Amino acid sequence: MSTRPVIGIITNLELDPHYLFPGYARVTVNEDYHRSLLAAGAVPVLIPPTPELSVLPDQLALLDGLVLAGGQDVDPLRYGAQPRLECGVPNPRRDAFELEALRLAREAGLPTFGICRGLQIVNTFLGGTLHQDISHAGSPQRHMMGGNPALGAHAISIEPDSFLDDAWGTRSAVVNSFHHQAVDRVAEQLAVVARAADGIVEAVEYTGEEFDLFAVQWHPEMMSGSDARAKALFTWFVDLVAGRWES
Repeated sequence: MSTRPVIGIITNLELDPHYLFPGYARVTVNEDYHRSLLAAGAVPVLIPPTPELSVLPDQLALLDGLVLAGGQDVDPLRYGAQPRLECGVPNPRRDAFELEALRLAREAGLPTFGICRGLQIVNTFLGGTLHQDISHAGSPQRHMMGGNPALGAHAISIEPDSFLDDAWGTRSAVVNSFHHQAVDRVAEQLAVVARAADGIVEAVEYTGEEFDLFAVQWHPEMMSGSDARAKALFTWFVDLVAGRWES
């Protein structure tokens, strides 16, 4: 038995046009997720989305925590909207898999951390909605940066007594930004704990008691190799999971 908490990362399922067999389905996820959790003291494992949702209870039973990674746009039909031109091609298999994973994680009390798309699927799961493109939010701020993903793009303001305040002990920070969608209507069971200067939701936490659920809109895994706060966020989550696991 491992002496370190085991944390699952739900991956993408993509049709890779550049593979030896173009268009072949491949399981993909940025290595930064695995690296960040490993450096924080966890045992990371990859969980590919599958249409066989009956395997999910057994998969989650092996875990002490769960990470919902970045990826494709959430299907607007999932939150009662019609797709707009700016919306990317959805992945119905991943949507269904992650929504069921969240349902089971809440049932089991499994600590869960969402990143970028992860925040968006969490808000969708709990009944919130999304801006299909950030232009619909009326924001003049750029949220899809280019260049080095390890560098910060904009500041966020942090609520006191939130998970970010607990992890960082600060009321503001600079984060990177790689998203063209954003939270529109916040789900009733989520508290917004960080925003960008233009009001865009940058972090949320679950207000219910069934499980620990947190999510951020930026990509701390891309910053954690050189940014102390990004690294500390993964350490905070792994420590939280380890405390639950050891009890």
